[in-house]
Amino acid sequence: MANLSWKVAILRVLAEAGEPLHYGEITTRIFQQGLKSTSGATPKATVNQTITSSIANEGSESPFKRTARGMYALREVEVGAPASGTDEVSDDGTNPIEAFGYYWGRDWVRWQTSPRLYGRQDPRANRVDLADQQGVYLLHDARGTIYVGQTASLGLGRRIARHHFGRLASRWKWFSWFGLRPVDNRGNLGDPAATTTTAQLIDLMEALLIETIEPRQNRQAGQGMGDEYLQADDPKYDRRR
Repeated sequence: MANLSWKVAILRVLAEAGEPLHYGEITTRIFQQGLKSTSGATPKATVNQTITSSIANEGSESPFKRTARGMYALREVEVGAPASGTDEVSDDGTNPIEAFGYYWGRDWVRWQTSPRLYGRQDPRANRVDLADQQGVYLLHDARGTIYVGQTASLGLGRRIARHHFGRLASRWKWFSWFGLRPVDNRGNLGDPAATTTTAQLIDLMEALLIETIEPRQNRQAGQGMGDEYLQADDPKYDRRR
């Protein structure tokens, strides 16, 4: 497997694609094509930052062009007319919801005083413990969502662990979550954004409704969503017992 720089790997993927791609799809193709042998904890964020930094610092000399929110192409590639306002509106890469996970398995977690909730941005990315995320969560049974809750100072892991007791203890099998804390490339959780604009708040409300209800006429995820994390095994817990 090669281990090209992120910029060179991105250039190769976009040149081969010949059309705009979302930074998440660029990341996936980099790994599928074996262009990187190491990734860190947040490869999608690294790809997005590499592109946006090039555009910001190199200006017209950057090989990249933003065509829509999170979508990029090479400048020499004809990408058609950009979405209204995309050349004027800056995309700073921030999202009200920084990270999220869908239908994580209850049985994958060792529910103790301080449970660990491990996830990965990509199967080849480093594992991250997301137990201290802040935000909202949903509990699901076989028929759908049965409970919606929130957590701030307590943290996602310890808050959900409380549902092993009381009236919901035997009813839920999966959980989904939406976190406000950003994750850096070493897997550390940062502080939520200090301020949220009206536009970001509207994006946030729309994103949560689209992602949780999944209306059939919405063909893309709501704006304001960060990166999805896939649930990963806890190395200190054998869930097969």
